[in-house]
Amino acid sequence: MKTFRVSRLRARVVLLVMAAVCSLTSQAQLAVNASSAMKVPAVGAGSVDLGVVPAAQTMSVVLYLAPDAAKQAALGQFLVDVQTPGSASYHQWMTPAEFGARFGASSDAVAAVKSFAAANGLSVGAVSASGLRVTVTGTATQVESALAPAVHAYKSGAVTFYANTAVPAVPAALAAHVMAIGGLSTAPSAHPISVLADGFNSSGDDALGVVSAAVEANAARVLALSGTGCVEDFDAATLSAMRLAMQQAVAQGVTVLAQSGCGARGSAGFPASLAQSVSVAVATGVDGGVGALTELRPSWQVAQGLPSDVFRHEPDVTVSSMAALAETMQAILAKQPANADGSAARLGNVGSQLYSLASNGDVYSHPDGTAAGTWQASTGLGVVSLAALGKAFPAGVSANNVQIVITNPGAVHGQNITFTATVTNTSGNGALPTPTGTVSFVTNSAGTIGTGTLSSGTYALTTNTLPANANYTVVAQYSGDTNYAASNSVTDSFSVAPEASQVSATAPANTAVGQMIQFTVTDSSASGVGTPTGTATVIPQYVANPPTYSGT
Repeated sequence: MKTFRVSRLRARVVLLVMAAVCSLTSQAQLAVNASSAMKVPAVGAGSVDLGVVPAAQTMSVVLYLAPDAAKQAALGQFLVDVQTPGSASYHQWMTPAEFGARFGASSDAVAAVKSFAAANGLSVGAVSASGLRVTVTGTATQVESALAPAVHAYKSGAVTFYANTAVPAVPAALAAHVMAIGGLSTAPSAHPISVLADGFNSSGDDALGVVSAAVEANAARVLALSGTGCVEDFDAATLSAMRLAMQQAVAQGVTVLAQSGCGARGSAGFPASLAQSVSVAVATGVDGGVGALTELRPSWQVAQGLPSDVFRHEPDVTVSSMAALAETMQAILAKQPANADGSAARLGNVGSQLYSLASNGDVYSHPDGTAAGTWQASTGLGVVSLAALGKAFPAGVSANNVQIVITNPGAVHGQNITFTATVTNTSGNGALPTPTGTVSFVTNSAGTIGTGTLSSGTYALTTNTLPANANYTVVAQYSGDTNYAASNSVTDSFSVAPEASQVSATAPANTAVGQMIQFTVTDSSASGVGTPTGTATVIPQYVANPPTYSGT
């Protein structure tokens, strides 16, 4: 008699819920050595090199400064707190001067720049209120002596410009403070950027300079950035300085809308792929790219269809006109209550609110008919009906806090896990009613797993069917009501242990030599939830009268 051993299977079902809260300081080290991170600008085919610029030509150079490590960490936390309902810092927006006092470069950094300028005959002009930008001016000879950029003049058609032909060398005394250098080139860009804003409209070839000026002016509550630049079009120094400028914008309550149009030309649009902006595709079916894969995904970017990784992907939404979207955001702002100091309301990054409306079929639609609530690489959450967005966007008049409690987070697959979301009034005004509205629990891979109406400010969802072997972010998306603004909350990481499967096998009791043997292996879930998948390996094990072999 022969017996057979069948390898035991386990239906491995693991749920990891990873909070992809965007730790802004972890996305990239802000304080980079500009001399190693900058590159020589492209001057364009057909440009004629006219040689070195005249020695006496005046040049103004902008030195972009970096906060120290402690301030970077504090800024990262502030940017989380200022957008978190219930936080003491919620919507406590800063002026550029206040930003500089808390998060700008240190006085030692500014002093080092001034000392460097004086030693090289350069005059120090404006130091930005934010403490992040210092302008120094001198002749071309003085600038080349100080930074060794080897600046040449060029002519392209009727346009004359200059550009550095060597990477600038930042002295060791400034390497820890200077993250990027602007003004060494006036070469036309193949992908210029324009800023459309109420009170500030500008465009130019120097994307970093244009955006930084708009943020520093702080005149607009909404900045709409239009351009087709890719991450690959910029050097590492510019990427880092632009990220910091965008962080300053959010800290000041500015809503940044950035065009996503890089498509197949590069990995991701810039600055649209930064987590501090809403990435906007300006035309149906324009692919925003595969994602920068360097920016961590912000906590608010959660929807079914997003890739199962931890990176930022674009676009977020699609519109027919960036200007029309900016006008809609201005109208939405007009509905918001004034700040405590009487100033006009600001919203900062509105990504959380836009994703909280993901399942609203009146606001979003996909050209291919895909259901609302699904993210696609071509359109993000979908094509936006601006009229519907203006009506649906919450006009919250009081602060609230959304908290999630997970019951049985260490459950074995098939056992119940309960998510409970509680929305509370944190305004300090006890006369306001208990929050009403709906809460949706949303995961990256499984999409919306349940939506329900608040009862006494609470909604609970119990499930035992979440898919396995994927990283998740589970978010409670609160819809808001007439008194409270929409907001989100993200769970901490937890796991669901695999349950043991039940394996059995059958085979004929006796089979003649040379005949086929049919084995039937059955694997089932002990809990009855789901069906095990995978492969079964049948290994014969002879226990009596083993066959003998002879021959050569």
